[in-house]
Amino acid sequence: MFYSWCNQGLSRLGTIGLILLALSGCTPQPGANSAGATNQVSQAPDKHEHSHEHEEELGVHGGHMLHLEPHGFHAEWTHDDDSHTITVYADEIADQVKEIRFDVQIEGAEKESFALNSAESGAWSISSEALTTHLNMGEAAKVELVIVDGTGENTVHIEHEEHEHHH
Repeated sequence: MFYSWCNQGLSRLGTIGLILLALSGCTPQPGANSAGATNQVSQAPDKHEHSHEHEEELGVHGGHMLHLEPHGFHAEWTHDDDSHTITVYADEIADQVKEIRFDVQIEGAEKESFALNSAESGAWSISSEALTTHLNMGEAAKVELVIVDGTGENTVHIEHEEHEHHH
């Protein structure tokens, strides 16, 4: 009889424990499998994250938008592979820009810089078959956009993506 009473008490404790667990908000993790392993899913992404998992954001000039570090400036760039012309717009800091260039590093070679020319419109551009080739080389070439202003150098790595070219 004592044994039967203990089993019922333990059963009730187990039931109460499950109810408390459910009420406390504990829920299975997304991606949990029967062995208890979970796939971690970020529930609170960084509000200023600039990942490119979303549809590509186009700028007012129809080009690719870039986020430069360390000061968080934005720039836009367009390219025309047929004419080998690359144009950069730094509208946010146009009156402060001293220099815009692309730095290219290919493994085993010296870093090469391509300085852009400024225009009165605030656009900076260059016509260069070599730079266009580097931009289309994918991971084989590390390409960075560098914008120099009064605060120093602001940079962003240009990632090669399969996309339509904006002219």
